[in-house]
Amino acid sequence: MVSFMTKPGFYAIVPADVRYNKSLPMGARMLYGELTALCNQEGYCWATNAYFSELYEVGDRTISSWVSKLKEAGHIDVQMILREGSKQVQARHITIASARPIEEILHTPRKNLLEGVEENFHTPTKKTSKGIVQVNNTNNNTSNKRFAPPTVFDVQVYCNEKQYSIDAEHFVNYYEARGWMLNKVKMKSWKAALATWVKRDQNKKVPAKNAGSIKNRNIAESLSDRSWAYES
Repeated sequence: MVSFMTKPGFYAIVPADVRYNKSLPMGARMLYGELTALCNQEGYCWATNAYFSELYEVGDRTISSWVSKLKEAGHIDVQMILREGSKQVQARHITIASARPIEEILHTPRKNLLEGVEENFHTPTKKTSKGIVQVNNTNNNTSNKRFAPPTVFDVQVYCNEKQYSIDAEHFVNYYEARGWMLNKVKMKSWKAALATWVKRDQNKKVPAKNAGSIKNRNIAESLSDRSWAYES
């Protein structure tokens, strides 16, 4: 079994040029992350194929193939340490390619790490001036819904639900002629506008407070009115 003490306790780093390299098997990309974690301890990885084979539950040949592909792609360097005075391999040291040291990976700007992300998603993205990738997902954007003018049928159905007694066609024609504008501002909710319409219509039907004024009297009452004689 893989010893607990040999398992790295550092973060694994897999940059975009490795993650999205389609020429590399997915296992090789995972192995690269494991190598970065192991290299953090001594600057190089000395783990054997047997170690990785047991860790990932694959054969030694598979591990050897992954290492070779990472080396061919220029992501790692492999150095064989020979026994003194012989050609027998004593150890294998794997390091992150000198062109991309682990320190550089750890301090790579977020913008560069995101390179290659766009082509792996179907949702179109765009980059801002600050290097942040924004997802243009209009399907999930519910805060910018456009106003949809109602039909006469829509208004009539809503009036029936709310028990409003108004002319639905007159309401629609009125605002349609004004481009569905409210005080030079585009209408956001026709239902709210309808409620205001109903309230205003009801206020028009309320009898005037001065119902006993001379304007509401007939001619006979006006001629016989002598209230002026008692005014001081």
